[in-house]
Amino acid sequence: MRFPDLEVLHFSYAVVQLNRLGWRHFIGNPNPVASTLMAKMDIARKDRPHVKLECLRMLVTLKLDRARMKMISGFIDTYLQLNSGEKTVFMQEAEKLSVREREAVMEIVTSWMQEGIKQGRKEGRKEGRKEGIEQGRLSGAQRIVLRLLTLRLGQLDEKLLNSVRSLSLAQIEALSEALLQFSSTADLEAWLAGNTAS
Repeated sequence: MRFPDLEVLHFSYAVVQLNRLGWRHFIGNPNPVASTLMAKMDIARKDRPHVKLECLRMLVTLKLDRARMKMISGFIDTYLQLNSGEKTVFMQEAEKLSVREREAVMEIVTSWMQEGIKQGRKEGRKEGRKEGIEQGRLSGAQRIVLRLLTLRLGQLDEKLLNSVRSLSLAQIEALSEALLQFSSTADLEAWLAGNTAS
């Protein structure tokens, strides 16, 4: 059956292929979509740590609410996952940021770590391997917390390193939040004294 009175609809839209766009063109753009989509653009392997840091640096300057910040940073972390070598470069680059930007970026990184710990616990219970996974998460969490402490306070002495390494997963999680307020090793020592059994 034909309907002569009906018009035929034609759709016309532009196709955007993110993998063909250069991420450098979007640096400094105050649009949250720019900081988000940079993670999916044409990125040379050597630039990956720098791009991830740039995405997060742009994100923290936008002053978004927590929910939007979490959603966008989660997208960035999902689509621009770094290997261990790239993570080292990322942390070295983060040290060059201003104190305010570095703290804001590290707060996002810390929240990813906490989310990973929670996810690891959930998966461990589901698969009946909680103890093994928790130990793996603890080891990974300790490495990240020790790296964040070194960025904030400088090189730690062996006694402090051993104290942090002896913490439980719950204590590591608490320390990952508390360390954002530390300004000296005295703050870390006070936290350890108040949060660990003698």
